[in-house]
Amino acid sequence: TTTGGPVLMRLDYQLGHGGGASRVQQQEQTVDIWSFMLWQMGLPDFQAK
Repeated sequence: TTTGGPVLMRLDYQLGHGGGASRVQQQEQTVDIWSFMLWQMGLPDFQAK
């Protein structure tokens, strides 16, 4: 990025071309996104220990 901040880049090799994600895959993606956002916001429970 131009700011030098981290970027969330998530690859899922289980998905094919045009294939939709299962409910579990959607939930995993949501967890990853929220965890990244909370880490960037500085919440103590989401910081590396």
